[in-house]
Amino acid sequence: MKLLNVLAPVGLAAAALVANPVLAGGVPPDDDPFSIAAVAPLERSADTERTVKQLWNTRHSWAGEFASDIEFVHSTDDVIYVLVSDNVAGVHDALPADVRPHTTVIHGGVADAAGSPTSDRGGWTGGNHIYSTNGVGETTGCTQGFTWRSWATGAVLGSTALHCYQDDDSPFIEWYHDGRHLGTRTQAGTLNNDVVLLRPAPGTSFNASIWVHLPGGGVEERVVTGAGANALHTPIAFYGRTSGGGDGEITARNHPGAGEMTTDAIEVRPGDSGGPVYSTYRDGTVQARGTVSSLTYTDTNRNGEYDNGEPVTSMIFIDATYTSGNLDASIYVP
Repeated sequence: MKLLNVLAPVGLAAAALVANPVLAGGVPPDDDPFSIAAVAPLERSADTERTVKQLWNTRHSWAGEFASDIEFVHSTDDVIYVLVSDNVAGVHDALPADVRPHTTVIHGGVADAAGSPTSDRGGWTGGNHIYSTNGVGETTGCTQGFTWRSWATGAVLGSTALHCYQDDDSPFIEWYHDGRHLGTRTQAGTLNNDVVLLRPAPGTSFNASIWVHLPGGGVEERVVTGAGANALHTPIAFYGRTSGGGDGEITARNHPGAGEMTTDAIEVRPGDSGGPVYSTYRDGTVQARGTVSSLTYTDTNRNGEYDNGEPVTSMIFIDATYTSGNLDASIYVP
């Protein structure tokens, strides 16, 4: 078994979304309005961000045949905006009744900009590609994991794999993403709990969503609704900076050690460590399952070390429930 704390080249070019979309120069059909404005102000609350993200994530359910016309959903202080490439009226009429009065549907486009695992748009998202340089100039790269809330303080904290932080010469304390300070190591797991919590950098925060690997390629940001129990043959998926993600099922629980879950031959690679392991459901919800920790492989080169290209036989991840009890924290749900 080889821990995945090696900096590896990024192998995923993800589709980008923006927090403040820019209207493109498209012209709507003559029989379709350019926009339909909100008729009542939005009363912003702690649940607003989750409502907006769920509106995006569940668009295939509520928008039906018009879902493919929706390009982006975001909000300002008092309005939810739905940007569409076509069928303004159709999308407006399909909106859930509780959000329709507060929503402006507008014909527009989404400009290419930051908003991916390689360049997050703010509010650090699980699955981000992160890196650190220690006190002796060594650099390591891993993947950001789930967001947690401390039971003792209520603080909202990020995470990655504990072994990403550990080094015999000098630990990796400060973590970065796309040239920006992401967070600082604050609490480490014990007793097989290969998870370390990160305090957000000043002026930043960790949000409740992760990048979900899509079957056809690319990623989508989705809000995590909580943690699920891990049972044998539970279908799971993961996202990691090197592999880009994959899926399979649980084949062993608490093996090789307490809190460690083993899967079938999911192709994790060095750099994927710390990434979120999750399950998705037809209604678009996502449940946390754990944190990518290590892999087992066939040592075809017989050198006692994992070499790129050697067959991977399983992924090992740390159970989210085990991490919760060990660190006195829960998966963050707004």
